[in-house]
Amino acid sequence: MAPIPDEYPNYYEFTGCKRIEPRLCDVTETGAAVIVNSIGSKASFRNPIAEAILKATGEGIKDEVQRYRFIPSGGIVITHAGQLMKTTLYLFHVVVTSRAADYRTDPDLIVPVTTRCVRLADLLGQETIAIPPLGTGMGRGDRVQVLKQMLNAIIDLLPECKTLAKVIFAATKEKTFALFHNLALANIALVRREQELKDALRDVPPSLYGLVGDLLLRLEAAREAGESPQQLLQEAEGLIKVGKELQEKLPSPSGPVAGTVQLIVATGGSIVRNVTQQIESGR
Repeated sequence: MAPIPDEYPNYYEFTGCKRIEPRLCDVTETGAAVIVNSIGSKASFRNPIAEAILKATGEGIKDEVQRYRFIPSGGIVITHAGQLMKTTLYLFHVVVTSRAADYRTDPDLIVPVTTRCVRLADLLGQETIAIPPLGTGMGRGDRVQVLKQMLNAIIDLLPECKTLAKVIFAATKEKTFALFHNLALANIALVRREQELKDALRDVPPSLYGLVGDLLLRLEAAREAGESPQQLLQEAEGLIKVGKELQEKLPSPSGPVAGTVQLIVATGGSIVRNVTQQIESGR
């Protein structure tokens, strides 16, 4: 295993000691209980990752998978791990190509296939699964988009797993390894910041709930798209500040509504229309 650059952490941890662990190595070198292998519908095993898996497990695995003759798009075939059985129990052979995508990597399959692999590993009672960058080789999938989709799917699902504790992302190319780390750093930092903001936003006055909901939806959309959330985070911090000011200065429920509207007007025109409408409608 190649040394990890100093600027990257060894792993990313979630609640309950769940981890995503990027590694610069072949997927067969991870020692994971479950290894994912991306193949085409005809299970040709022609891409470099599949070839490395065959070399490590033995050619018998290929014959076993090819008994199915044709694996549907999005399908998963589970086999034993051949000569890797000392450390690995299962191989998940997955198809992320489709006819609709001209038999290349179908972007619509990355999330469901990644999700199914994680869920299956958890249902099988395994603690670790190793996944390579799906469909970015012969399938010609867009590397940035594929890694964003895989990472988001794992982040969403891993904390809910009962047995699965670690997802290893195995990359043999330094650029792919670095890209995954950079996406993970941005994504996980955003998830943590979102939670901090959610905790703080619980204390804003009811008149701002509509704005809070809209902001959280936009934060979620930014995370899923892998976009920079900096402007949204600044909006959130501003909203929290306004909320605190309102909590201190808002009149009692029996006080005049006009005073409430005037105070909100003073905080900036960007929020006055939304809040005014809520007040006028009695919310």
